[in-house]
Amino acid sequence: IPNKNIVDFMGKPLIAHTIEAALESRCFDRVVVSTDSEEIAEIARKFGAEVPFLRPSELSGDTAGAVGVVTHSLNFYRNNLSYSPDYIFYLQPTSPLRNGQHIKEAASIMANSLSADSLVSVVAVPHNMIPESVMIEKDGYLEHFIEPSSVPLRQNKKSYVARNGAAIYIIKSELVPQLSKSILGGKIIAYPMDKFHSIDVDEAEDLVIAELFSNYLKQGGFSEY
Repeated sequence: IPNKNIVDFMGKPLIAHTIEAALESRCFDRVVVSTDSEEIAEIARKFGAEVPFLRPSELSGDTAGAVGVVTHSLNFYRNNLSYSPDYIFYLQPTSPLRNGQHIKEAASIMANSLSADSLVSVVAVPHNMIPESVMIEKDGYLEHFIEPSSVPLRQNKKSYVARNGAAIYIIKSELVPQLSKSILGGKIIAYPMDKFHSIDVDEAEDLVIAELFSNYLKQGGFSEY
Protein backbone atom coordinates (compact mmCIF):
# COMPACT_ATOMS: atom_id res chain seq x y z
CA ILE A 1 0.00 0.00 0.00
CA PRO A 2 1.72 3.25 -1.09
CA ASN A 3 1.98 5.75 1.78
CA LYS A 4 0.27 3.15 3.97
CA ASN A 5 0.52 5.06 7.24
CA ILE A 6 -1.58 7.93 5.87
CA VAL A 7 -3.91 6.03 3.56
CA ASP A 8 -7.58 6.88 4.21
CA PHE A 9 -9.30 4.56 6.65
CA MET A 10 -12.84 5.31 7.82
CA GLY A 11 -12.45 8.97 6.84
CA LYS A 12 -9.07 9.61 8.52
CA PRO A 13 -5.41 8.90 7.77
CA LEU A 14 -4.51 5.45 9.10
CA ILE A 15 -2.00 6.88 11.59
CA ALA A 16 -4.67 9.15 13.11
CA HIS A 17 -6.48 6.18 14.66
CA THR A 18 -3.40 5.18 16.64
CA ILE A 19 -2.67 8.75 17.76
CA GLU A 20 -6.26 9.17 18.93
CA ALA A 21 -6.19 5.83 20.76
CA ALA A 22 -2.98 6.84 22.55
CA LEU A 23 -4.42 10.20 23.60
CA GLU A 24 -7.73 8.60 24.59
CA SER A 25 -5.96 6.18 26.92
CA ARG A 26 -4.56 9.04 29.06
CA CYS A 27 -1.60 6.79 29.87
CA PHE A 28 1.20 8.97 28.55
CA ASP A 29 3.26 12.03 29.35
CA ARG A 30 4.05 12.28 25.65
CA VAL A 31 2.62 10.82 22.45
CA VAL A 32 5.41 10.93 19.88
CA VAL A 33 5.47 10.05 16.18
CA SER A 34 8.81 9.08 14.67
CA THR A 35 8.90 9.57 10.89
CA ASP A 36 11.16 10.70 8.07
CA SER A 37 8.23 12.24 6.17
CA GLU A 38 7.28 15.91 6.51
CA GLU A 39 3.79 15.04 5.25
CA ILE A 40 3.27 12.39 7.93
CA ALA A 41 4.74 14.73 10.54
CA GLU A 42 2.22 17.44 9.62
CA ILE A 43 -0.70 15.01 9.81
CA ALA A 44 0.53 13.62 13.13
CA ARG A 45 0.73 17.11 14.66
CA LYS A 46 -2.76 17.88 13.37
CA PHE A 47 -4.13 14.92 15.33
CA GLY A 48 -2.29 15.82 18.53
CA ALA A 49 1.06 14.01 18.51
CA GLU A 50 4.51 15.48 19.10
CA VAL A 51 6.92 15.31 16.16
CA PRO A 52 10.09 17.01 17.43
CA PHE A 53 12.40 15.57 14.76
CA LEU A 54 12.49 13.85 11.38
CA ARG A 55 14.05 10.43 11.56
CA PRO A 56 17.44 10.01 9.83
CA SER A 57 17.56 8.15 6.53
CA GLU A 58 19.39 5.15 7.99
CA LEU A 59 16.37 4.51 10.24
CA SER A 60 13.77 4.94 7.50
CA GLY A 61 12.15 2.79 4.87
CA ASP A 62 10.63 -0.69 4.99
CA THR A 63 13.74 -2.22 6.52
CA ALA A 64 13.90 0.12 9.52
CA GLY A 65 13.82 -1.90 12.74
CA ALA A 66 11.82 -1.04 15.83
CA VAL A 67 14.86 -1.17 18.12
CA GLY A 68 16.71 1.50 16.16
CA VAL A 69 13.65 3.72 15.94
CA VAL A 70 12.94 3.49 19.67
CA THR A 71 16.59 3.99 20.61
CA HIS A 72 16.84 7.10 18.41
CA SER A 73 13.67 8.61 19.92
CA LEU A 74 14.73 7.81 23.48
CA ASN A 75 18.18 9.33 22.95
CA PHE A 76 16.69 12.46 21.39
CA TYR A 77 14.48 13.15 24.40
CA ARG A 78 17.22 12.36 26.89
CA ASN A 79 19.87 14.47 25.15
CA ASN A 80 17.77 17.42 24.00
CA LEU A 81 14.91 17.67 26.49
CA SER A 82 16.36 15.96 29.59
CA TYR A 83 13.35 13.67 29.56
CA SER A 84 13.62 9.95 30.26
CA PRO A 85 10.43 7.88 30.51
CA ASP A 86 10.11 4.76 32.63
CA TYR A 87 8.34 2.84 29.86
CA ILE A 88 8.15 2.99 26.07
CA PHE A 89 4.87 2.04 24.39
CA TYR A 90 5.48 1.16 20.75
CA LEU A 91 2.17 1.54 18.89
CA GLN A 92 2.20 0.78 15.17
CA PRO A 93 -0.23 2.68 12.92
CA THR A 94 -1.14 -0.56 11.14
CA SER A 95 -3.44 -1.56 14.03
CA PRO A 96 -6.28 0.96 13.58
CA LEU A 97 -8.87 -0.94 15.66
CA ARG A 98 -6.73 -1.04 18.79
CA ASN A 99 -8.26 1.64 21.04
CA GLY A 100 -7.55 3.60 24.19
CA GLN A 101 -9.16 1.00 26.43
CA HIS A 102 -6.82 -1.69 25.11
CA ILE A 103 -3.82 0.51 25.85
CA LYS A 104 -5.10 1.22 29.37
CA GLU A 105 -5.63 -2.47 30.08
CA ALA A 106 -2.16 -3.38 28.77
CA ALA A 107 -0.60 -0.61 30.86
CA SER A 108 -2.40 -1.91 33.95
CA ILE A 109 -1.17 -5.47 33.35
CA MET A 110 2.39 -4.22 32.95
CA ALA A 111 2.18 -1.99 36.03
CA ASN A 112 0.87 -4.85 38.16
CA SER A 113 3.60 -7.27 37.11
CA LEU A 114 6.56 -6.89 39.42
CA SER A 115 8.90 -9.04 37.32
CA ALA A 116 7.94 -8.28 33.69
CA ASP A 117 10.37 -6.41 31.45
CA SER A 118 8.17 -6.14 28.38
CA LEU A 119 4.65 -6.84 27.15
CA VAL A 120 3.14 -7.67 23.78
CA SER A 121 -0.45 -7.89 22.60
CA VAL A 122 -1.45 -11.32 21.29
CA VAL A 123 -4.35 -13.08 19.61
CA ALA A 124 -5.38 -16.73 19.77
CA VAL A 125 -4.02 -18.82 16.89
CA PRO A 126 -6.79 -20.61 14.93
CA HIS A 127 -6.76 -24.36 15.47
CA ASN A 128 -5.96 -25.05 11.79
CA MET A 129 -2.82 -22.88 11.97
CA ILE A 130 -1.14 -24.30 15.07
CA PRO A 131 2.19 -26.13 14.49
CA GLU A 132 0.57 -29.55 14.75
CA SER A 133 -1.78 -28.65 11.86
CA VAL A 134 0.75 -26.94 9.60
CA MET A 135 2.19 -28.82 6.63
CA ILE A 136 5.15 -28.01 4.39
CA GLU A 137 5.90 -29.04 0.81
CA LYS A 138 9.04 -31.08 0.11
CA ASP A 139 9.89 -32.57 -3.29
CA GLY A 140 6.33 -32.01 -4.45
CA TYR A 141 4.71 -33.77 -1.49
CA LEU A 142 3.28 -32.53 1.78
CA GLU A 143 4.80 -33.36 5.15
CA HIS A 144 3.76 -32.51 8.67
CA PHE A 145 5.68 -29.56 10.10
CA ILE A 146 5.56 -31.41 13.41
CA GLU A 147 4.95 -35.14 13.12
CA PRO A 148 1.91 -35.80 15.32
CA SER A 149 1.89 -38.82 17.59
CA SER A 150 -1.86 -38.97 16.93
CA VAL A 151 -4.49 -36.81 15.29
CA PRO A 152 -6.14 -34.88 18.14
CA LEU A 153 -9.73 -33.74 18.02
CA ARG A 154 -10.13 -30.02 17.49
CA GLN A 155 -11.21 -29.46 21.10
CA ASN A 156 -8.14 -31.35 22.35
CA LYS A 157 -5.53 -29.41 20.37
CA LYS A 158 -3.04 -27.22 22.20
CA SER A 159 -3.77 -23.51 22.52
CA TYR A 160 -1.30 -21.02 21.09
CA VAL A 161 -1.13 -17.25 20.86
CA ALA A 162 0.70 -15.03 18.38
CA ARG A 163 1.67 -11.39 18.27
CA ASN A 164 -1.17 -9.50 16.58
CA GLY A 165 0.96 -7.15 14.56
CA ALA A 166 1.68 -6.31 17.32
CA ALA A 167 -0.87 -3.69 18.26
CA ILE A 168 0.85 -2.91 21.57
CA TYR A 169 4.43 -3.28 22.76
CA ILE A 170 5.55 -2.05 26.18
CA ILE A 171 9.22 -2.02 27.12
CA LYS A 172 11.01 -0.82 30.21
CA SER A 173 13.25 2.02 29.04
CA GLU A 174 16.21 0.61 30.97
CA LEU A 175 15.95 -2.53 28.83
CA VAL A 176 16.27 -0.73 25.46
CA PRO A 177 20.12 -0.58 25.37
CA GLN A 178 20.19 -4.37 25.78
CA LEU A 179 17.95 -5.03 22.78
CA SER A 180 19.31 -5.92 19.35
CA LYS A 181 16.94 -7.56 16.87
CA SER A 182 13.63 -7.62 18.75
CA ILE A 183 11.80 -4.85 20.56
CA LEU A 184 10.89 -7.45 23.20
CA GLY A 185 13.29 -8.74 25.79
CA GLY A 186 13.73 -10.00 29.32
CA LYS A 187 10.62 -11.48 30.89
CA ILE A 188 7.76 -11.01 28.42
CA ILE A 189 4.09 -11.03 29.38
CA ALA A 190 1.01 -11.07 27.14
CA TYR A 191 -2.00 -8.84 26.68
CA PRO A 192 -4.71 -10.92 24.92
CA MET A 193 -6.93 -9.22 22.32
CA ASP A 194 -9.80 -10.57 20.23
CA LYS A 195 -9.31 -11.15 16.51
CA PHE A 196 -11.53 -8.24 15.47
CA HIS A 197 -9.47 -5.56 17.21
CA SER A 198 -6.26 -7.40 16.22
CA ILE A 199 -6.48 -6.73 12.47
CA ASP A 200 -3.06 -5.73 11.14
CA VAL A 201 -3.09 -3.70 7.92
CA ASP A 202 -0.38 -5.05 5.66
CA GLU A 203 -1.98 -5.43 2.23
CA ALA A 204 -4.85 -3.67 0.45
CA GLU A 205 -7.39 -6.36 1.32
CA ASP A 206 -6.61 -5.85 5.02
CA LEU A 207 -8.11 -2.35 4.76
CA VAL A 208 -11.35 -3.88 3.48
CA ILE A 209 -11.39 -6.43 6.31
CA ALA A 210 -10.57 -3.75 8.88
CA GLU A 211 -13.47 -1.61 7.67
CA LEU A 212 -15.84 -4.57 7.87
CA PHE A 213 -14.63 -5.36 11.38
CA SER A 214 -14.93 -1.71 12.41
CA ASN A 215 -18.53 -1.47 11.21
CA TYR A 216 -19.37 -4.77 12.86
CA LEU A 217 -17.96 -3.63 16.20
CA LYS A 218 -19.84 -0.33 15.98
CA GLN A 219 -23.05 -2.33 15.59
CA GLY A 220 -22.40 -4.08 18.90
CA GLY A 221 -20.06 -6.91 17.95
CA PHE A 222 -18.55 -9.08 20.64
CA SER A 223 -15.15 -9.78 22.12
CA GLU A 224 -14.51 -13.48 21.79
CA TYR A 225 -11.35 -13.77 23.92
